[in-house]
Amino acid sequence: MTRSEGLLEEILERVDIAEYISQFVDLKKTGTSFKGLCPFHDERTPSFSVTPEKKLYHCFGCGAAGNVVGFAMKYHNLDFVDAMKMLCERYNIVFEQRERPKHYNEIFEIHNELLIRSKQDLFANTGRHALEYMLKRGFDRQILDEFDIGYFPQNFDISFLRKKYSKNSLAATGLFYEYSGRLNFKFAGRLSFPIKDTMGNVIAFSGRALKDDVKPKYINSPTTDIFEKRKFLYNMDGARSEMKKEKTGIVVEGYIDVMRCSQAGIKNTVSPMGTSFTKEQAALLKRYCDDVILVFDGDFAGKKAAYRSLETFIDINFFPQVVFLPEEDDPDSLIKEKGVSAFLEKLESRKDLFVTYINNLSKYADSYQKKLKIIERIKSLLIKVKNPYLKDEYFAQTAKIFDLNEETLRKDIEFSSHKNTFKRIEKGEGRLNYFCEENFLASLFSLSEDVIDSLLEDMNEDYFSDENFKKIYKKIIDVLQNGDIMHVLLNDEEIGEIASNILITDFGDEDPYAVALKNKNKLRFNYLERMKKIKINELSQFKNDPVKSEEILEKLNNILTEIKELRSSVLEV
Repeated sequence: MTRSEGLLEEILERVDIAEYISQFVDLKKTGTSFKGLCPFHDERTPSFSVTPEKKLYHCFGCGAAGNVVGFAMKYHNLDFVDAMKMLCERYNIVFEQRERPKHYNEIFEIHNELLIRSKQDLFANTGRHALEYMLKRGFDRQILDEFDIGYFPQNFDISFLRKKYSKNSLAATGLFYEYSGRLNFKFAGRLSFPIKDTMGNVIAFSGRALKDDVKPKYINSPTTDIFEKRKFLYNMDGARSEMKKEKTGIVVEGYIDVMRCSQAGIKNTVSPMGTSFTKEQAALLKRYCDDVILVFDGDFAGKKAAYRSLETFIDINFFPQVVFLPEEDDPDSLIKEKGVSAFLEKLESRKDLFVTYINNLSKYADSYQKKLKIIERIKSLLIKVKNPYLKDEYFAQTAKIFDLNEETLRKDIEFSSHKNTFKRIEKGEGRLNYFCEENFLASLFSLSEDVIDSLLEDMNEDYFSDENFKKIYKKIIDVLQNGDIMHVLLNDEEIGEIASNILITDFGDEDPYAVALKNKNKLRFNYLERMKKIKINELSQFKNDPVKSEEILEKLNNILTEIKELRSSVLEV
């Protein structure tokens, strides 16, 4: 078990979740739990429950759920480590960061020293042309200082670093390359855009060429021990407080766009570091704002990038709006040439990204077959939408745009939906209506890791039909392999809330191991039933191939034998 996970276990043991949450929510005891008004959505009737025995909170209104660390993360807009650190300080628990790579702290120090030197060079004679470049683009010295813009001269001397840090430490930053036996700086001759984490620590650099004929225009830090571009957004450290205040985040495509917006007073603006928007970046936005507006170029590449991000947002139950600017404009040029009011006017015309995407797809439905194919794509997204009100709106919009009967569309999607995963009906053998996948996973949280390991030994992810439960199963496998504790899953950005909702399942006095074993048999039974149907279909397809038919028939007989053996345990009440 890592120190980080051991620390989580210590926090869960020592911090009374009801006592902690009562500092922010007026809780009243009802039986073994406490109830109050949810701090995460407006309500008049209490639906927020805290159960000390299970170390969980859960809102039956908005679905928010988790342990005490999860509450601190959500309530105070903190990441996992900062939330643990805050709780440790409050409850006198010794906080220690998890074990870091050997050069971890030095990597931060090197980045900070380079930041200081680059800013000095920007305002020195060596950087005069770089400063003039930015001033001519309409950026004042205040905004350059706010974003810590710097310049690395062409003949940038790194001897001041070589005197303090080893060659291995410098190499670990990813900022240098070796040529003819010596280290050289990758960003020499470039304008410097520091990349920071949410706490304002410099973790990477992006360097821009000052001449348009120099390729590539931008070079970026590679992945290092302190930086993965998929996990960060440019200017998140500067924008997060304004996002929280405005409850809205604005995503633009480039660093210059972010700076232009900020200089114009629009401080809640960030940008990704590349064209692909990741789930980690979407979750980071969701932590700090209720709504997000994507501002993308109106060309093919901009629209493609926006539409590609849609599923990423849907997966975390976050639904952005989008603004496509005219092809000749970006936020930088629009604000500079037409004023901030023109940009704000464009923001006012924003539209729901999902609906925009549906409208865009409808342009390609010029035949019946293409229309059916497109609707299948939309169905796959609609199934994932959890918010019932948004789902209703998207149903209505899809039916309207494609001239479909809305009720037929609903029935089709409900039939395809994973909601029916749990309800298995075995004709002729009695009704099987078991929520076995959910109950199986819920029971695991009450068992020790070694017992869980033995239960999962002969299982695989294909036993699960529901994609969310399949994800949780795979995360549990990772937890066991890493020697961590199960409760760490409740703070996972992707499945934490789902896992927390599962955990509130009450089995009464029934032994959790017996529950797990019983539902494992049901899982296996349902899986075999699905495999039986597949093999029967295959048998029909290969009926004229005796060799293949015999092979399929043998597998089918093995499946039927196992189904027969499991049937009695599955039909137990």
